[in-house]
Amino acid sequence: MELNILRADPAGNITIFVLDQVEKAQRAAIAEKIMAIPALKAEQVGYVCPAEEDADGHMEMMGGEFCGNATRAYGMYIARQKGGLSSVKLRVSGCDHIVTAQVDLEAGTARAEMPCPRSVQRITVNGHEGTLVDLTGIAHFVVEGVKPSEEFFRAVEPVFSGIAGLDTTDIRRQVFTLFYRNTGEDNPEIRFVAVDNFRVERTLDIPFSIEDRANTDTID
Repeated sequence: MELNILRADPAGNITIFVLDQVEKAQRAAIAEKIMAIPALKAEQVGYVCPAEEDADGHMEMMGGEFCGNATRAYGMYIARQKGGLSSVKLRVSGCDHIVTAQVDLEAGTARAEMPCPRSVQRITVNGHEGTLVDLTGIAHFVVEGVKPSEEFFRAVEPVFSGIAGLDTTDIRRQVFTLFYRNTGEDNPEIRFVAVDNFRVERTLDIPFSIEDRANTDTID
């Protein structure tokens, strides 16, 4: 099968958009093959779908989840396709209403409306209090002041077992991401530890400074 794809890099969250129509039953297998291509360095896959009359575009993520970075990137793609729209109406997975992406093609930036979380809870794991955010189809646990380790990562895993729509045994569903934030003044850094849809663990350390914040909305 030959497919036309688009590679987007919104803030380092490399996303591959499949531009051809793909049946839902085939999406997990195709996404797995795409993400296995080393040259793409893909973290996720989105599928372009036929747009309805009330939207400029329609895109669904491989696990049916909502992704803000993918929505921004897709919004920029649609803006370019439609001759330079600055406000793009989109239907995206994981959200039951149309979201709007604000695009500045000249600056090369895009911002997307975010749906409200299904729930936000304060959770304590191994004596450390954090926030569990359920965005329907994907969930995040945010914790401060914890040294990143596989041991803590494993301790957090059971927190996600009771969330509807998350299934660690089904590769078609998003599992979860665990965010650590270092709030120290010296060499501030964010560590992302994630298990993706295909049970592949990924760890990424990102040092940052105030100057870097200007690039958070840039899409290459």
